[in-house]
Amino acid sequence: MKIEKTKEFIKEYEKLPVRIQSLYKKQEKIFISDWLDSRLHIKRIKEMKGVYSFRITRKYRVLFYFSKEIAIFFAIGHKKIYMEIKKGNLLYFYPTILSILFFLKKYKKIL
Repeated sequence: MKIEKTKEFIKEYEKLPVRIQSLYKKQEKIFISDWLDSRLHIKRIKEMKGVYSFRITRKYRVLFYFSKEIAIFFAIGHKKIYMEIKKGNLLYFYPTILSILFFLKKYKKIL
């Protein structure tokens, strides 16, 4: 599985504690080899069509969606990101949404 990361994802990743970054790298390797591996605890986010999450730890998650055969990682951090989605606070993700739109525009040109 090929993955791409938004700029916001990378910024948030760099803010994470080193221990969480290390655990993320292990989970990313599992995701690349088999995104349905049960160790990832993949969940579909009901509030956002086509968005999924996988677990880094019990408190940290990665949010992603698929564009063709590429997984796009757009959010990483504490599970509070779920709470913002459930509250309907999409403004929390506004920079991420813009980043995704620019990425998709660029990606379509590549195809």
